[in-house]
Amino acid sequence: VIVPPDLLDALKGRPTAEVRFNKLSYTHQREYVRWVEEAKREQTRSQRRRNAPALEARPARPHHVIDDAERTDGEGA
Repeated sequence: VIVPPDLLDALKGRPTAEVRFNKLSYTHQREYVRWVEEAKREQTRSQRRRNAPALEARPARPHHVIDDAERTDGEGA
């Protein structure tokens, strides 16, 4: 996965987040990068970059990948 320099800098600033990102599967790394890059406004992209260190406190997967069992909106199995 090609990680954009701004996201790479955000991850390097938090070694635990960088390790967790590197442990993500290729697909989840790609989705995380896509999630940051798809932001239409620079403000949103910047906020998503700042939230990258939140990987330190999250399961080893992108925050927007939710298992059906974790859903709270009644959708899914």
